[in-house]
Amino acid sequence: MAQALGRLLAEAGCIVAAVAGRDRARTEAAARFLGVRAATFEELPRLAGRLLLAGCDDALFEVAGRLARAGARQG
Repeated sequence: MAQALGRLLAEAGCIVAAVAGRDRARTEAAARFLGVRAATFEELPRLAGRLLLAGCDDALFEVAGRLARAGARQG
């Protein structure tokens, strides 16, 4: 679902700068699907001013914590 959402946002004119995920192979596949770079969570705050989290609820706190430690401060 996250890949489809990224594609729809890009087609609507939004800039999709990168994709990050907990599983590197799936992240790289999503990046290829969207035509963007695969990044780590730690890289994302430097690549984009807005971040969209799309994933399972169980991962939300882990991902949010990693983003916060990497410098993402506003939500």
